[in-house]
Amino acid sequence: MPVQIQIRNGTAAQWTSANPTLAAGEVGIETDTRKQKFGDGTTAWNSLAYAGGGTGTVTSVGWTGGIVSVGTPTTTPAFTIAGTSGGVPYFSNGTTWASSAALAANALVVGGGAGTAPATITTGTGVVTALGVNTGTAGSFVVNGGAGAFTTLSASSTVSGAGFSTYLASPPAIGGTAAAAGTFTTGSFSSTVHRGATSGTVTMTAPSVAGTQSYTLPSALPTTSGYVLSCTTGGVMSWVDNTAISAPSTVEYLVVAGGGGGGSYRAGGGGAGGVLTASGFSVSAGTGYTVTVGGGGAGGVAAAYTGNNGTSGSNSVFSSITSTGGGFGSATGSAGAAGGSGGGGTGYGGFRQLGGAGTSGQGNAGGAGATGANPQYGAGGGGGKGAVGTDGTSSSGGAGGIGSAISITGASVYYGGGGAGGQIFSGGPAVSGGTGGGGSNTTTPGNGGAGTANTGGGGAGSYSTDDANSNTGGAGGSGFVVIAYPDTYANLSSIGVGLTYTLDTTTRAGYKVYKFTAGTGTIQW
Repeated sequence: MPVQIQIRNGTAAQWTSANPTLAAGEVGIETDTRKQKFGDGTTAWNSLAYAGGGTGTVTSVGWTGGIVSVGTPTTTPAFTIAGTSGGVPYFSNGTTWASSAALAANALVVGGGAGTAPATITTGTGVVTALGVNTGTAGSFVVNGGAGAFTTLSASSTVSGAGFSTYLASPPAIGGTAAAAGTFTTGSFSSTVHRGATSGTVTMTAPSVAGTQSYTLPSALPTTSGYVLSCTTGGVMSWVDNTAISAPSTVEYLVVAGGGGGGSYRAGGGGAGGVLTASGFSVSAGTGYTVTVGGGGAGGVAAAYTGNNGTSGSNSVFSSITSTGGGFGSATGSAGAAGGSGGGGTGYGGFRQLGGAGTSGQGNAGGAGATGANPQYGAGGGGGKGAVGTDGTSSSGGAGGIGSAISITGASVYYGGGGAGGQIFSGGPAVSGGTGGGGSNTTTPGNGGAGTANTGGGGAGSYSTDDANSNTGGAGGSGFVVIAYPDTYANLSSIGVGLTYTLDTTTRAGYKVYKFTAGTGTIQW
């Protein structure tokens, strides 16, 4: 399917501020200075050198015979050779230049021998003299056919053998798979090719890193100026009317906030980040839209006898759409925090706490901690997009609430699962986080499981062995922002350098799907 190739870009100040690390072979352009850098996968932007050449001074100029040189290096060397207008320079002896007389227009030039000027000849009537033998007819090329014979080439003849090139009757085209008249077998370039007028040049440069890429060009030129070449991921190119490619008027979106972190010591699971998705969101060319991908909250730090709350997740944003970060899972004596989905409450006899509230349309409440005095002291699971977190019981922590299955990327994926509730002392069962990235606990005491990145899943509350070993809660999963629209519309023309993203044009047929996985910045068509 057709796509336009776009290079990652931003102003010099934006690049310096973001200081990202470009992938190996990835190109970054400063839009205000026109400078560019090539990534190597390890070096941050500010430490990369700009691409391009350098400066220097000329120290000498010369060719075989050494008749011209610059004795003193200078940045502006110059020399002059005088001669006859219409003539050619030649050596009259080993060290001296001379000029021939004016040569006849459109005539052949032959050498004059040692010390003699070259001259033009017109032997015969439109016929070339080859080795003293006149052969062929007017307008023909004459080549040595071997053993003193000569061959006249017509417009469709083929010459083969060492040192010869095949005459092709039709113009060559790049992209063929086998050698044939009118084709090259392969062609590998790193440039995008444009045809904007009936004159000008197109430059194709070698890749900046090792590797190859094959492109199949269309067999004919476009019939109208202004068309550009559009390339699929398979390298098949076609002419597209650039004036017909416009920005979409509406898009689909998915905005998932960062999940809340689970608490430590009898602690609640983190609530999932808020999840909002819809279609028909109006956009227009030339307008900037903010995109922010919220981070997951940290898990509660281990602390004997008391534990610590987790940290709530951060909000994610697309334009006017804001999803709220998931609430943290609580430790002893504290309720779960409200959020996109609420964090689970701690469970411990008289210290039992309720889960935090969820945000309407984005998620659900966290579960409450267990009552009673059984040693498991189960804490509540974090709320999820699809369901509330389960309350803790006298024998187990509560499960995280399930997330919601969404297919905006072309595949059905669950987002916004709540983190599992924690428990204390050994012997408890494994506790699952909500489907959709929620962190889980196993049957073995330890730190709470982390939420899955880019799902907004909540982190699990820790599973502790005793009062003095509370373990650490699981971190919440980071958020996710997706924008999708039909591939008949233009790519984004500008993407802020602070954003990490991919453009997927294959998973969902007929759509361009931008997936933003980290950072904040402005996008624009």
